[in-house]
Amino acid sequence: MNGEVFIGFGSIYLINYLKLPVPTAYCHHTSKVPMKKPVLSFILVILFNFTLKAQQPIDLAESTVKVGGLTNEEVYFGFAAGDQIIFNFSEERGKEVKEVEIMELPATSKFMDYKTVKIENKTLTVPRTGIYKFRFKNSAIGGRVCSYKIQRIPANDSTANFNSNVYWKTLYDTTYITLPEAYREEEYAARNIVPVSKFYINSGSNATFLDGKSRIVVPVTLPPNTVEWYYEFTASRNEADVNQVTSNFKLASDLSKILDSSGFLGLGINLLTQPPGGDVCDIYLLDSENAGLFRSKVAFRYLTVGTRENLASGIVKVSSPLNQPLYLGIKNPDDMVGIHVAIEVVAITHEVKEGYRNVEKMLITENKEPYLEGQASALEVQD
Repeated sequence: MNGEVFIGFGSIYLINYLKLPVPTAYCHHTSKVPMKKPVLSFILVILFNFTLKAQQPIDLAESTVKVGGLTNEEVYFGFAAGDQIIFNFSEERGKEVKEVEIMELPATSKFMDYKTVKIENKTLTVPRTGIYKFRFKNSAIGGRVCSYKIQRIPANDSTANFNSNVYWKTLYDTTYITLPEAYREEEYAARNIVPVSKFYINSGSNATFLDGKSRIVVPVTLPPNTVEWYYEFTASRNEADVNQVTSNFKLASDLSKILDSSGFLGLGINLLTQPPGGDVCDIYLLDSENAGLFRSKVAFRYLTVGTRENLASGIVKVSSPLNQPLYLGIKNPDDMVGIHVAIEVVAITHEVKEGYRNVEKMLITENKEPYLEGQASALEVQD
């Protein structure tokens, strides 16, 4: 072109604005201008075109979202310091949306519009790099269809490629609080109601012609909530033998070991060691009336469930009755020789405790926190 360059109208305007000599060039209308400084003019054209390029809006989102009745919808984008935000919004059916808000996280409201149908080219300047929330609130029962477009204009070339994507991380916070809590506790326990007791029971003839008793009665007072009970006994003419056997009586302890949380002994009762014995006796389970008759040596009735005759020792389980005074009548069946007898009685009780008590509980709260690439969190941006 022999030292001639084409200059656009925008470039000519810039040259005139700066009061520079205008070079000769072909304008769009093909008129010629004297060309005094072509190199300077060429540089100004490049700078002007670069400036135009840097100011082009970058589209971040252009979408439609349905906001259900009485709900919110939110979108998040990151912006670099110096950015300009351009925001457009419309409700596609021309219905009002209660609130449209642009907020700089964590909690700085930058723009709020109420009962709006349309927002055109709302522009905001970003003072510092951060995350912005765009919130659409619908207070109506019916849904709203919201179209929006979000753009950014970078302040300079260094932020032109800024990553506006927002990432999320989950944070867990653990605290301990004290709360009242209803409780119900069930406890099965083996309770000793007749400790190891020893008796000498005379023979029938000695009791009649000499002194002493051939029968004794042991009261059995069952505690409340008894579900079953047991007695252990041994008999012998030799007192030393009885003393030796009773030194190993531990019925309550043995039952506690095989008692499970449901109160069920199961086959464990068969595993209990039966005590040894040397001479037999009779033991009858009696009610109050028949206990008196037994003691008076007249005809009486007994409960077969807990009665044992002609046994020298044993462990006996009684499941019923449980709600009346009971007695164990012990008799020496030998007419000529007295015997020593030892007995122990243990009840299995079921107790229920209910109420309220304070308990310390661990409370774990889960929070999702937004952050930008290369930054720990939205809060960090504000520091």
